[in-house]
Amino acid sequence: MERLFGLPLRAIRSTKSALKGFLLVLFAIAPLARAGSITITIPADLKVEKAVATTEKEPKTSITGVIKNNLITIPDPMPGSAYEVQLTLKDGTVLQGVDMGWYSRVPDKAGAGELTDDDRRQMEAVFTAGAQFFNLQQATIIKGNHNRAVMLVRLERNSAFHSDKGDEVIWRPELWYFQNEHGGWEKVLQTDRVLRRERFATHAAYHAVVDKLKWVPELGGLKSTPKTPDVKITLPANAGVAASPDQSPPSTQPAAPPAAARP
Repeated sequence: MERLFGLPLRAIRSTKSALKGFLLVLFAIAPLARAGSITITIPADLKVEKAVATTEKEPKTSITGVIKNNLITIPDPMPGSAYEVQLTLKDGTVLQGVDMGWYSRVPDKAGAGELTDDDRRQMEAVFTAGAQFFNLQQATIIKGNHNRAVMLVRLERNSAFHSDKGDEVIWRPELWYFQNEHGGWEKVLQTDRVLRRERFATHAAYHAVVDKLKWVPELGGLKSTPKTPDVKITLPANAGVAASPDQSPPSTQPAAPPAAARP
C-alpha cells in the first residue's frame, strides 16, 4: 500500500475530501447567518439625511443605512449584536438611539408593577448623593418598573474648574442601573455605561452639539438573531427626549417587553 509520511494515501485523500466538504458547507452557511436586516419606518414628515447603526459593545462597528422614502434599511447586521441607530435630519437634529434595556440576561420579576413618583424620587436621590465634580446632574429618562429601572443621566460641569482654560464645558451622558432591594432603590455597582465623553472648548461649541441632540430609546437595542434575522420597528411621531434640560422635561417610561438575550 502506498504511503506518505507513514500514512496510507487512501486515508490522506479521504481526510482531504472531508475537510474540503466541511469548508464548502462553512462558507455556504456564513453568509446566511448575516442575511438579516433592520428596517425602520419613520414618519412621513421626518426628513432624514443620514442613518448609521453602531454596535453597542467594543470593538464598535458601523453600518450605513439605506434611506428610501419613509423606510430606512440597515443591511446585514452582525447576528447577536445589539445596535443603536443614529438619524441625522436635514435641519441638523440628531436622533440618537440608546438601549434602555437591562444590562444582563437576568430575567425581570413577574408582576413588578409600574414605576411610581416615589420610585423616581428615591433613584434621583441616589443619583445626586455625595460630593460631585459635576455641577449639573439630571435624570433625562427613567425606564423600568417597580423592581428595576434604567436611568439615562446627564453629568455636566459648566462652571469654572481646575485646569479650565476658560468657558469650557465637560459633558458626560451615562446609563445607570437601579434595583429595588428590600424596599429601597440601590444603584447596581460597576455597571455604568458611558455613552459619550466630551470636553468642549466653549459653551457655544457645547450648545452647537447638545442642543440638536435627542435620545431615542426606540432606536436602541436593535438585535438581529439567527432565529429572528429581520428586525422591524416603527418610529413614533415626535420621538426622542432632548439632551439639553432646557429643551424638554425629563421622561419616565414603562419597562420594555423582555428584550432578546443580551450577550
